[in-house]
Amino acid sequence: MAVVWLECLTYIVDTVSNSLVFYRMLQRQLPMVHRFFVPELPTASEFELPPNEAHHAGNVLRLRPGSEIEIFDGRGGVQRATIQAQRRQQVICSVACKPLCTARPPGQLTLAVALPKGDRQKVLIEKLTELGCDRLVPLVTQRGVAQPSSAALKRLESVVISACKQCGRNWLMEIADPQVAIDIEKWRCRSEETAIWFADTTDITARGPIMKAGTFQGIGLIGPEGGWTEDERPAAHEGGGIPFSLSRFTLRVETAAIALAAIVRWQMARSELDSSESISKLG
Repeated sequence: MAVVWLECLTYIVDTVSNSLVFYRMLQRQLPMVHRFFVPELPTASEFELPPNEAHHAGNVLRLRPGSEIEIFDGRGGVQRATIQAQRRQQVICSVACKPLCTARPPGQLTLAVALPKGDRQKVLIEKLTELGCDRLVPLVTQRGVAQPSSAALKRLESVVISACKQCGRNWLMEIADPQVAIDIEKWRCRSEETAIWFADTTDITARGPIMKAGTFQGIGLIGPEGGWTEDERPAAHEGGGIPFSLSRFTLRVETAAIALAAIVRWQMARSELDSSESISKLG
């Protein structure tokens, strides 16, 4: 167990270190290309940025005609373009090359989280997007402190877009409809390739989230800082969830979710690498 956690920590440290080195190299050698979200990649040679993106490009970033940009559609499509003209609230661009389609990261990770309050929601969404979480389900719990209203979910979707623009991700993290924790039976999955965990520091048998070899789907359930109620905890067990704990201390919701995403994504990447090496040996 200790070896697995040490490998995970080493991977995270190495990844961050290599990213910083690469980022500094890019800063020295390449000009920054700003990214903008468009619901659909253009089919014509010229197109307009959506109003909110046009405002950001022209009034916030102060980009001018001739500036090179990158657009993405949130479904893997990405394309380079050049700003040609600005007219009040309009930014007219022309495509600079053919569009590319980037593949999804390996595996599928869904987190069902009891949302924290205020700006902590933004931190949660930003980091889960950067770490490659595929889907976030706002979890309605009896001890929850924030209600996932329609307006709140719209704000979260905007944060996802901003995070994708910043980190270079071309697939948007889905913000799903809220689910009630007591109905956790809905999370039961007949596929043996799906691992399901729920955070529970009160269970003395709880360990870190460990994925079996060949597992490429994971669902994590993280309740409020006040903990699960006596109705919700049995429902999690009956729904097929395996209790896990990341610390003997009470973690903030966003801390637990971010740590879980980092660990599971690392295990998914390692599982894919092991599978690829096995296929190569068979070949």
